[in-house]
Amino acid sequence: MTSSPTPDQIIEALRFFEEGRPFPREHVLAAMAQREKMTPLLLAELERMGREPEAILDHEALHLYAMYLLSYFREPLALPLLIRFFSCPGEASLDVTGDLVPEDFGRMLASVGAGNTASIKALVENEEVHEAVRAAALDAFVVLVAAGLMERAAVVVWFRELLSSRLRREPNAVWAGLLMACVDLHPGDWMPELRGAFREGLFADEAYSLEEVDASARMDRESVISSLREEWSLMQDPVAEMSWWACFPQDDAEMEGDAPGFNG
Repeated sequence: MTSSPTPDQIIEALRFFEEGRPFPREHVLAAMAQREKMTPLLLAELERMGREPEAILDHEALHLYAMYLLSYFREPLALPLLIRFFSCPGEASLDVTGDLVPEDFGRMLASVGAGNTASIKALVENEEVHEAVRAAALDAFVVLVAAGLMERAAVVVWFRELLSSRLRREPNAVWAGLLMACVDLHPGDWMPELRGAFREGLFADEAYSLEEVDASARMDRESVISSLREEWSLMQDPVAEMSWWACFPQDDAEMEGDAPGFNG
């Protein structure tokens, strides 16, 4: 019987992407099984990348595995480290994380930050942060409501403040993300503010027209919220979340059906 990889062996196996190398399933599963030992090592990697985001090499992978594993572990100490990294100036964090921000960042924040939504709100409102990061962070509140970890009523109050006064009134990705989050959570409570924002042209590249938002507002709220649970989730098994990525060769069995890991 072969022994399970040690934490140090796991870290080395996950450190880099290698062309043609399959997804390191054995080492990811071993990391999942050794949560207590792996967590400090993974947090240390997030700390490192927050200090030196520009030093992350193109073929480095450990920072990505760290984010997915710590999200799966629901590790609250990861929240300030994620926020620090993704708050770095310019696009440094986006350049070394691929499509993670638009696809999974909100789910990550919800997974590690359910007990500290004030920090996530501050990230959304921080105009020094890249607007794509701020927009994706709004997804965290959709996920938290879908997961039953936050009352929709609490989100209603804050979203109303964002729509009325807490965001700079110029069209950008944050306004677009706010519109989509309002529709996901049923826009009925925000229609006066949303109509005003449409009149001001704040949704310049909107995913929805005002007519579509009005139609969504007439839908049954409970049905809309119920459907969220099918579309959004906290971060799941990192094997399912990551193994289908294009950088990993796929065999026919793995390619059958829909790619796992997409929620929202």
